[in-house]
Amino acid sequence: MDDVHCDGTEQALVNCQHTGDHNCNHNEDAGVRCIVNSISTSAYFTSTAITPTASPINNGTPYSNAYYGSGTGLIVMDDVRCDGTEEALVNCQHTSYHNCDHTEDAGVKCIINSTSTSDCTYGSIHLVGGSNATEGRVEVCINGVWGTVCDDFWGPPDAAVVCRQLGIDGDSIARTNAYFGAGTGPINMDNVQCTGNEGFLVNCTYLSIHNCFNSEDAGVSCGIQPSCNYSDIRLVGGSNDNEGRVEVCLFGSWSTVCDDSWGPPHAAVVCRQLGINGSSIAYAEAYFGAGTGPINMGNVQCTGNEELLISCRFSSNHYCSHSSDAGVACGATPRCNYSDIHLVGGSNDNEGRVEVCINGAWGTVCDDSWDNDDAVVVCSQLGIDGVAVARTNAYFGAGTGPINMDNVQCTGNERLLVNCTYLSTHDCGHSEDAGVTCGATPQCNDTDIRLANGSNDNEGRVEMCIDDRWLTLCSSTWTVYEAALVCKQLGINGVSVPRSSTYFSSSTVPSDHLVHLFCAGNEDNFTQCTTGLIPYWLCVHFYGSFNVGVTCDAQPECNNTDIRLVGGSNDNEGRVEVCSNGTWGTICGSSWDNDDAIVVCRQLGLESTGIHKIGYFGSGSSSIVMANVQYAGATCGATSCNNSDIRLVGGSNANEGRIEVCINGAWGTVCDDGWGAPDAAVVCNQLGIDGGSIARTRAYFGAGTGPINMDDVECTGNEGFLINCTYLFIHNCGHSEDAGVTCGAQPECNNTDIRLVGGSNANEGRVEVCVNGVWGTVCSHHWTYSEAAVVCKQLGINGISVPRDVSYFGSGTGPISIGTVYCTGNEDNLTQCTLTSQFFCWHFYDVGVSCDSQPECNDTDIRLVGGSNDIEGRVEVCINGTWGTICGNSWDSNDAAVVCRQLGLGSNGIPYSSAYYGSGTGLIAMDDVHCDGTEEALINCQHDTYHNCDHTEDAGVRCIINSTSTNCTYGSIRLVDGSNDNEGRVEVCINGAWGTVCDDLWGVNDAAVVCNQLGIAGTSIARTNAYFGAGTGPINMDNVHKEHDGKEDLSQCYDTVAVDATYSVITPQVTTVICEEGDGGYENMSGGQGNEGVYETIASEI
Repeated sequence: MDDVHCDGTEQALVNCQHTGDHNCNHNEDAGVRCIVNSISTSAYFTSTAITPTASPINNGTPYSNAYYGSGTGLIVMDDVRCDGTEEALVNCQHTSYHNCDHTEDAGVKCIINSTSTSDCTYGSIHLVGGSNATEGRVEVCINGVWGTVCDDFWGPPDAAVVCRQLGIDGDSIARTNAYFGAGTGPINMDNVQCTGNEGFLVNCTYLSIHNCFNSEDAGVSCGIQPSCNYSDIRLVGGSNDNEGRVEVCLFGSWSTVCDDSWGPPHAAVVCRQLGINGSSIAYAEAYFGAGTGPINMGNVQCTGNEELLISCRFSSNHYCSHSSDAGVACGATPRCNYSDIHLVGGSNDNEGRVEVCINGAWGTVCDDSWDNDDAVVVCSQLGIDGVAVARTNAYFGAGTGPINMDNVQCTGNERLLVNCTYLSTHDCGHSEDAGVTCGATPQCNDTDIRLANGSNDNEGRVEMCIDDRWLTLCSSTWTVYEAALVCKQLGINGVSVPRSSTYFSSSTVPSDHLVHLFCAGNEDNFTQCTTGLIPYWLCVHFYGSFNVGVTCDAQPECNNTDIRLVGGSNDNEGRVEVCSNGTWGTICGSSWDNDDAIVVCRQLGLESTGIHKIGYFGSGSSSIVMANVQYAGATCGATSCNNSDIRLVGGSNANEGRIEVCINGAWGTVCDDGWGAPDAAVVCNQLGIDGGSIARTRAYFGAGTGPINMDDVECTGNEGFLINCTYLFIHNCGHSEDAGVTCGAQPECNNTDIRLVGGSNANEGRVEVCVNGVWGTVCSHHWTYSEAAVVCKQLGINGISVPRDVSYFGSGTGPISIGTVYCTGNEDNLTQCTLTSQFFCWHFYDVGVSCDSQPECNDTDIRLVGGSNDIEGRVEVCINGTWGTICGNSWDSNDAAVVCRQLGLGSNGIPYSSAYYGSGTGLIAMDDVHCDGTEEALINCQHDTYHNCDHTEDAGVRCIINSTSTNCTYGSIRLVDGSNDNEGRVEVCINGAWGTVCDDLWGVNDAAVVCNQLGIAGTSIARTNAYFGAGTGPINMDNVHKEHDGKEDLSQCYDTVAVDATYSVITPQVTTVICEEGDGGYENMSGGQGNEGVYETIASEI
């Protein structure tokens, strides 16, 4: 049972309204204590209606955000909705529950029916805060009061109306985010949407209510001289004139384009407008770097036939940032043929990540809606028979480059994947790349079910066959009804008992997904319920149970509707359990109250008074069988304490401990969300303990039991009682978050002081800061040279400051006082920086600094470490006198070229990521590096100093030196370790060095090219899996694919990828080489089944 709601008159608990499904676990089990021979009292509080007298005051201006100052005490109304005709405020629709604090207190300025009290004329506007009269923050007169305009949806048409109303000619630019400073007073307009033709701003569509702050005040610049011609476009940030970030001229200034829905049709229009012929490729996510200034186009919808980009449908309103700037590459040489597909990253040729050729470029497929019907089309297009299994979540590894298809929906009968319905735009990352396994052997028949890990055939964990594989079941509605359907489908009669959590032990099925089940209640068979794959974490964290099971043909433990009390100290109290379908089950404590307890006590023949408890008598182990009780009633029952009383529990003396507060006659703890020094002061004051007070969090004095009576407590520090502070009755906490206090304490330190702990000398160590009189550590969510510099400055230590993170000086203990720090480097005190609380931090992430460090290197220098010679290795850069690595996110050939140029090793390099040259130590100095390839130093490239990486992602480079002193001639091949000159392992010369060829996609046509290049006539056979022994040294080529087009040597296949070839064939992020198709057959030899064995291909002579 869950959400039980009794009105108090029912004779049996099961007669109360409730639901059989629940979202609980057993730490929420409900219980009661029945009070024998006791008199129940109830207190009723009613509102008094006040009838106003006649008044000339009929209009008012609303203010929010504590415009007239923050109040104290209770917040008595929230979500007030008046229609304007009510005679008293309490007659308006409202809620007495709130989720506010006093910084949101409402206010009013009443407008008396007099012309002498108005500050301005309705609809007037003026500009404030600009450098001249033609620019500034927009303020508009509404109800006789000047107020600002929120920038939600604020754009060029709105700015045009403002400038026209002010009589200022010329172009206009819309400004947002309080560009001219934040205003004060009311925000009179929100969600303004003008067509651009209105004569007055108030004639535009807008809302008079808002969800904004003055940091979002809108502004305009009028009379702007145009810097470009309307509708012109340009490409910025590319390596040549044919590619770059798209910028368009609207309203006389250049602006970027948001990449929402950006795809091949849009790129085609841009390239046509620029007069550049050839293929066009669309790029998103600021591929050519983030722009600046306005973003004037969003949700662009082109057919591909438009002559100008602005002829496409678009919106000037958007929710984009410059990290979403769109780009194109025009006149690109196609790397593949439209509609071709291949599989990458599998263990054999029959499986892998699906990549499809669209617009001349290989790209992955997003797994949204990806299923077996889609997999069937892929395998059919590749000519592979047998069962097709869809794979999701980058099952075969994450790809790189564009994502060409999303939301693919095939019927299974299409000849080509591109014939299926799909979107060319996407909202995915490469962690969602789709894959397939072709020719697979099915594990089971879809919708079959079985029981696993039970003690006999009639019980166990329920597993269901989905997509030809067994997956465990997850359910938010796992009740006796679903259990009965399982037993019915299995043909087992008798009582069926649902089992939840890991009753039959966890599944070992290797899957990142579970099957979520939902039955409506009218099914005849388990397979008629709604099922679908969901991520494992979603099942565990949101549905509260996983790996559900059943016991079929169980012996009844009890009589249906019986109840009992379990776990109490006597027969009159305990956890409530009810008999449903012959088995005992608990009741979820959601909405459990004293009315429900009364019914329990009456059904048990005890006096009809009770005190409700949630989780008070321990967690049960059986099913939760009741939920969703809907009737509310009066609170009755005797009390075990006096409301508003508080006590301290679990401390070493009477002046400290976990806080427990009496509410509704029951002791309960206080959640530590928002718990701080003012709250601790009120507690100590209420207890009459003088001296300092220290707030304690995270169950500092041990975790309590029973209800959590208060959450989000916010005291001013002046209240006489804790319950006079603002707080919430409901909570989202566990007892690991119980709040505590130490009263009468002498502070350990002075607030804002810092110290270094755990270093080898006084100039280094773990950073600890004094907050509320207690030393605490700092979390490393954002810890850079700027923050380290402020620490050293505050300590009065000159010289170089080096940030240290991830417990470099050991993990601290006690509170984590600061979660994230953002400093500019100019602050004199760490607490002057922008700070956040300790969200998702552990002491493993404690940060430190080394002050007055001796420089290891000269700033901006770079070096290569860990390579086999001087021209390759992990890239390290000198920042602030210390070496640091570079995160491999976005690391590409342009970045590698800059590294090699700075080192004097030519202008070409091969980028490596994923710690190819080994993991570094110490700082990660740069992330998301974006070079255009022309910079003279790596530090000049666009990059972030903040990162979300570890050293397993360290970037590396191998520089390509233009030298004639090489070991071999580019493109030469040889056969090694064969039994004669006509066979062997293929080795090819690339960049002056012999290297082997990976057998991914190696087949008949590739073998024919090798034999042809060596001048050996006759039949050629492709060998794989190191048939002639494993080589040594570099692997120079991968994913070689030759389709017969007259090319006569292997390097020509390789050269078809042009400037990307070096990178493509050597790094793990390979690009398949496509030539044109020739004839050839294949056969699978020496394998036990269709998807294994030595793969041999036989081709006739070419």
